Amino acid sequence: MSVFCDRSEGSTCAAQCDYGYVARNNSMQVTCLSSGQWNPNPSNLCQKNTLCPAYVANGWISSTCSRRVSETCSIICNLGYTLTLPGMTATCLSSGRWDADLSNVCVYENSVCPAFVSNGWISSTCSRHIGDICSVNCNLGYTLTLPGMSTTCLFTGEWDTDLSTVCVLQNRDSSSSESEAPASSNIIIPLTLAVAAVTTIIVGIIVVCFRCQRGCNGNRSPRDETSSSSHISTMYSVGQCRMGSNLNLLSGSQTSIQAHDVSPPPYAEVMKNNPANLGPPPSYEEVNASPSRFLPDSYI
Repeated sequence: MSVFCDRSEGSTCAAQCDYGYVARNNSMQVTCLSSGQWNPNPSNLCQKNTLCPAYVANGWISSTCSRRVSETCSIICNLGYTLTLPGMTATCLSSGRWDADLSNVCVYENSVCPAFVSNGWISSTCSRHIGDICSVNCNLGYTLTLPGMSTTCLFTGEWDTDLSTVCVLQNRDSSSSESEAPASSNIIIPLTLAVAAVTTIIVGIIVVCFRCQRGCNGNRSPRDETSSSSHISTMYSVGQCRMGSNLNLLSGSQTSIQAHDVSPPPYAEVMKNNPANLGPPPSYEEVNASPSRFLPDSYI
């Protein structure tokens, strides 16, 4: 900065900023004090000649604004466009930038955000213009994901919220779980009944077989053991047990007695079985021809 005067005590002098700097205000005068200092300090009178850009998308900076640092300027939009915030201004920062993004402050005047809301609607009191904040309502049976939710229409003509997902079915989680429960029951109940039926059948078969086996082992007639020793062969029909109140061996279907294999019974037993016959013991031929006549029950 340069000062033009005699610089004597008490003198007032005009100051001039160096090249590349501009005056901070309209006063560029300084006074020489008795201390030999200038008042005000000349270093505070000038600032670097930094200007904020004049560009505004779809508009311009007011012509009365020099765009210098710390200066606040009005913004004007082109015909057919409007400010996103009415009466908006911008201040030039020491960095040489505006404190607002002037690339989107002027938007198309007739731009409106869409009225569509999935399963709902935008409040009828909302014009849906740029910058409008509107409340959202849901159809019957639906509810907002965030109670009392609102949305803002951006300068791009879009809402700041995805309105396709803000309205959801009421009690969706509980209703879905209730619908799944009957389906599970429909599968489990028949399966349980089927398992129970199969188990009952298997147990019944095991019980019948056990009883049949026990009856066969416990009711075998003595004739089965003696027939082998006495060489009396007995052929049994298929199935050795029969159902009934008692489990007994079926009688032999065929019984053959070979005469040469049968010892003659004692005379006393013959007399006991045939007391009317006081003659000699019967011959082999007689016994073979009619064994039941001469043999006791234990031999048959």
